[in-house]
Amino acid sequence: MSDDEEYEYEYDDDEMEEEGLQYTDEEEEADDGEVALENAYYNSKGLREDDLKEAADSFEQVIIQEHEELSSKGSEKKYGQWS
Repeated sequence: MSDDEEYEYEYDDDEMEEEGLQYTDEEEEADDGEVALENAYYNSKGLREDDLKEAADSFEQVIIQEHEELSSKGSEKKYGQWS
């Protein structure tokens, strides 16, 4: 066998469903607040190289933003994955 050989797989949709395999192009939707929080974290992390004071202030805002996000969802957690 060589890497150039082509393989054909014959599956029809009924067989795939019977075996419990279903494929989709849809991605799980992320919460806008979570995405904004993650972006703020990584932006803060990038600031560490240029200005430590600004980075520290930015990280503090991430913690505040995360706390507000958790509170708005009714979570009793004080800290999340970004703080």
